[in-house]
Amino acid sequence: MVIVGLGRAARGWVELLPSLPELHPCGVVEPEPRRAITARALGVPVFPDLTALLESDARPELALVCTPPASHVEIAERLLAAGVDLLLEPPLATTPEEATRIGELARCRGRSAATVARFRAARALGHAREAIQAGRIGRLVSVEIALGEKRDPDQSWRGDPSVSGGGVWMQRGPDVVDLVESLVGPIEAIHMTEERREQQGDVEDEVHVETLHAGGVVARIELSWNGASPSALARCIGSEAELRVGTASTAILRGDRHERVADGYDESAALGDVLRSFLLQRVRGSAPDLGAPGVGWIHAAYRSLHSARFERI
Repeated sequence: MVIVGLGRAARGWVELLPSLPELHPCGVVEPEPRRAITARALGVPVFPDLTALLESDARPELALVCTPPASHVEIAERLLAAGVDLLLEPPLATTPEEATRIGELARCRGRSAATVARFRAARALGHAREAIQAGRIGRLVSVEIALGEKRDPDQSWRGDPSVSGGGVWMQRGPDVVDLVESLVGPIEAIHMTEERREQQGDVEDEVHVETLHAGGVVARIELSWNGASPSALARCIGSEAELRVGTASTAILRGDRHERVADGYDESAALGDVLRSFLLQRVRGSAPDLGAPGVGWIHAAYRSLHSARFERI
């Protein structure tokens, strides 16, 4: 296995590697010397670019792609042609056309290419979905999701729309699409508003998004680079009770009663499950990747900023 890019998106994978010795990387592609220090700590060769990797004796079967989304198509073209399967950090690409292109390249080469869907793999969300479907909170009415962190986009490539494709919605939107669809089911329409750009940058740093689902369920989403997330990852409001998914626990709240359903969301465990699922898919044959539809919903939300109405893909 090879890791392509050692930026922020790769941190969770690097931390996970000691628990998966069978996937010890055979190399890392990273042009920045400062980040290459991390790779040397792993005891693996560091390559400054894909050309150096592909001309070396390293023969990876799998690549974890953790680079900016604008680079994904070029990386996919070269690695898939070399017979390497790909697991790409979201978003799969910056446009629906590029996302579709990556899928086509994988099919043509007979390889696997999938987007890292950490929330679809999360066990806490699976338990939450089962509780909702079993009617344990009555009829599901709405879902509230808030993800936030303090980030200055001007200090990284994320502040450059030509590289990032967008701001906080492009960065967190793919994960949010996976999160809300894991709880509620497929999105039918989406609408996004932007109150202001607190950091006065070229990309959005705070957005409000609403998604419509079957049965009249509405999900309300708040994403921000201007402050930390609340304790609950998701609040599922039912006609009889509320289900909360947090990092500590997944629980049903009914009046003053607190019923624990399962553990909370665990990022490391979710990434491990993503990887195991992908390796199994490689043996059984590629399963449909939901990364391309996810990029479609990202752009539908951006369109809604200008149309001021709900959009579909």
